[in-house]
Amino acid sequence: AFTCPTLIKAANESVAKAESAAAKMTGEREKGRAMGIIDVAKDLSKQAAADHKEAVDKKIAEPHYRAEAKAKAAQALADMVK
Repeated sequence: AFTCPTLIKAANESVAKAESAAAKMTGEREKGRAMGIIDVAKDLSKQAAADHKEAVDKKIAEPHYRAEAKAKAAQALADMVK
């Protein structure tokens, strides 16, 4: 079984936490960096969801692998924002 949905959900939760942390930042530079990281993480999470949907629709495994990788990368990026 593929773990894409679980990984995508975890990535989205990390993005939400990162957004909350970024909102509390006072330094313009620090906040700008955080928002840049968050934007990339959101984009990767959206791509992961699209890849997962493609995998389900076409019943092929390759997009599942991409979805898992993108979701993990999105979560790692979001977790960098503290």
